[in-house]
Formats: sequence, structure tokens, C-alpha cells
Amino acid sequence: MTESFYYCDEVTIAEELVPSRRKRYNDVSIHVRCIDNAFIIPYSQQYAQVDGEVMTSDGQIIPEVCSGTNYSEYDGKTFDVPDQYESGEEIIYLGALSICWGHYITDGICKLWCLSTNEFQTLIGRGVPVVFCSLYYNINKMPTVWRHLVDLLGGADIKIRPLNKITKFNKVYIPTNSIQNQKGGRYYTNEFIELVSVLKNNALKNISASHKIYDKIYLSRTKLVNDHAEFGERSLENVFKSAGFHILYPEQLSFEQQVYCLANAKMVAGTMGSISHNFMFCSPETEVIILRKAWYTNDFQYVINQVARLNCTYIDANLSVFLNENSNTGPFFLYINDNVRRFFLERFKIKLNNSFNRRLFKLYIMHCIQKPRFNDRNVAPVYYYEKMFDELNSHLPLYKRFYRNISLMLNGKIGLVFKSFVRTLIR
Repeated sequence: MTESFYYCDEVTIAEELVPSRRKRYNDVSIHVRCIDNAFIIPYSQQYAQVDGEVMTSDGQIIPEVCSGTNYSEYDGKTFDVPDQYESGEEIIYLGALSICWGHYITDGICKLWCLSTNEFQTLIGRGVPVVFCSLYYNINKMPTVWRHLVDLLGGADIKIRPLNKITKFNKVYIPTNSIQNQKGGRYYTNEFIELVSVLKNNALKNISASHKIYDKIYLSRTKLVNDHAEFGERSLENVFKSAGFHILYPEQLSFEQQVYCLANAKMVAGTMGSISHNFMFCSPETEVIILRKAWYTNDFQYVINQVARLNCTYIDANLSVFLNENSNTGPFFLYINDNVRRFFLERFKIKLNNSFNRRLFKLYIMHCIQKPRFNDRNVAPVYYYEKMFDELNSHLPLYKRFYRNISLMLNGKIGLVFKSFVRTLIR
């Protein structure tokens, strides 16, 4: 497998080389733990910082329960023991779900290796229930798409119920994660490789071999109703189509159809996030092209590339300058920039024009302004604001009042850059 950042902005490459080259396989033995007299904290305003965690009766957090948690932050900390509903039950806890497809197929399944173990079957056989909770809000039933993944992994007969209130249990059985967050990054075990293999093989068994195969596919988000999480992807979708890529909209396909298309494609492209996490179902050595929506790579993607043994090329195709510290949620601005133009010229001999759309970019900014605490959306490297000014330069005089007002709403380095630029503009 290979990973290339040749078509990324130079300012970001140095920070990507170390994590991308790190071996993510962790050869450890995983098991099912049993914690006595512990309680689970689902979504809770009072205990928001420990949503989905398991706490002992003396207020300590049990480590390595949720794969997305950095447990070093809890070292030496104890919490006030909350008022809770007390149940006399024993339960099997599958962790906290992030309500997002990319998380369903990563941390959402990472405890499900236990389904095939004798220990799990013994617990189920004597009536021990299985529970999960949500990281974001209370839910009253299993998400349909996650239920389907559980079924494909051999849990079709297992009843799994959501937990919506803080509850103390006599015993909590916790399968170890097969994706683990440690040493500053995510790692995977043999059990996660097996989970992906079982999902892929069972999905392929459920679909006719006559289903159409495409050598080159682009997975698009342009038909999603996503509250303007992304702006500008349509222009990128169109240029991939001009290079012979078949455009697929995952939400219009069954999971089995998606897996079949990915497993049989020779080249796959899409934006960073849930779309690119699907690439774990590609065949080994598939060439994948990932359009980065911001200046960083999602850490899950390094795991996925290694699990599936992909040949990956990253392209920075964004001007997502208004992100906060929770930058994975966007909003993002995508367009055909110099990186995309260089890639298409060198890879497909296609000459493209820059697609920066000032009107669309203004809509992107207006949408960001409506988000809470807009003045904190200044976490991008300064390079990207300078790049923004270059893209806007020929029409900035028309917008100088608009951008001057934005500069007054921001703090930190963005505000300084804006104010300096506006002063130059209005001399």
C-alpha cells in the first residue's frame, strides 16, 4: 500500500508524514471485561464530558470503553457519583454510538467481534441483555443501518436496546475495542480485520453477480440533505465524470450494492469523511483518491487505508477557512484549485480551469456566520486566509464593507489578518 500527499498544500504535508507512516496494526489480545457495581452514563448535560463512559461506584472512569476517547485525560480524576436509576441486571455494553455512517463502520462495530465468542453466547444464553447508548442525544431504538451491520456480523437474533438514563448495574461486561485510541492515534487489531472481512463477504453473498461493475467510481455527497455542511462539491463531481468516473450516490444504494461496487472498482474517489471510510471495502491495491475538505487527514482514514491495503492519493481541494476546534463538522468549501488542476493534468491529461465561485464562497461565509461563536472559527493556518485573499482579489473592492464587518466579528489570528488586509484594501 502507498499514501501520497503530493497534491496537498505544502504547509500541511510535514504534519501528515509521521502519522501516515505509523504502523497502525496492534498485535494485542482482546477480551471481555467484567466490572462490578458500575454505571453507564448516556447523553447527559451534567456529565457531558463523560458521555457513553462506564464509571465505578467511587467516581472513576473505566479506561478503553469508547474507541474515540483519549483516556489519558482522565488519569487521576474522579467525578461526583451521580444520582442514578439502579438495576439489578447484568448487561453487555457495546459502547456509545456516534450517529454517523463513518462511525458506524469503525467504532460502531469495533466491539462486535464478541458476537462469535463462546463467552458472549453463554451470556446471551442465560438472558444477559445487550445495550448501547448515543453520544449525542437519546434514541429509543437501534439505528436501522447499524442494526443491518450487526445482522451481517452474525447478530441477527440478538436483541440490543438503547440506554437513555444513567443506570447502575450489578455487572457490566465490556468487549475490548478492536479499534483503539492510544499513543496519539488510532490502531486496529486482528479482530477488526476479521470484522471487515465478514461484513464484506456476507454483503457480497447477498447480491447478484450480474450487478453492474464500474472500473472508476466517484462517491458523491451532492444529493444529501446535510444542512449545508459542504459547498462546491458539484464542480469536483463534474470533473471526475469528465475523466470517465461513474458517479454514485451511496444513499441511493443498499449497503450490499455499495460493497459490490467498491470491491470491483479499480479506481475510487470521494471526499474525506464517511465517504472515504467506505473505501475499507475496496480490494487490496485499489487506487483511491481522497479530496481533503480541510487541511488535515481524519485519523480513522490511516487505519482504513492500512486495513484494506489501499494505494491512496490525497488532494487538498478546499478553502475551508471558517472551522472551529471541532473541525470535522464543517462547514467546508470545496473547489477546483491548483492542486486539483495539477492532478488532472498529470494523471488524466485534462486541463481544468479554476472553479472558485465568489458568490458561492460568500454564501459559505454567511452560513458560517450563523453558527454559534463565529469569532472562534479561526483555527486554520494563516496560509489559507492568504490564499482566500488571492482568490478574491479581483472582486474584493465590491465586498470591502462585507469583509470589513467579518473582520470585526473575529478574534485571534484571522481577525488580525482580515484587519490588516482590509486596511490595505481601503487605502
